[in-house]
Amino acid sequence: AYDKEQMQLLSDYASYCLKDMGVRIKKGEIPVNPYMSGGVDSCTYCAYQDVCGFDEKLPGHKKRSLEKDRDVDYLEKMKEKLLKE
Repeated sequence: AYDKEQMQLLSDYASYCLKDMGVRIKKGEIPVNPYMSGGVDSCTYCAYQDVCGFDEKLPGHKKRSLEKDRDVDYLEKMKEKLLKE
């Protein structure tokens, strides 16, 4: 459970991410960036796989590997990111 301050941080960070994504999409920056995590492939559940053009057989097309990191303080990382902006 999060306290009021942590919930505000999560809300502020979500707002920042949405605004940033909107600006990037408006500029035409819509990268394909799938991942693998614990044997789960994000493309398996993607509704856009027929039109996105991602193909691991092509040069430069590789899925990111996401690993769970229990030692990372994600709230602190969010706070740092918001302070930079």
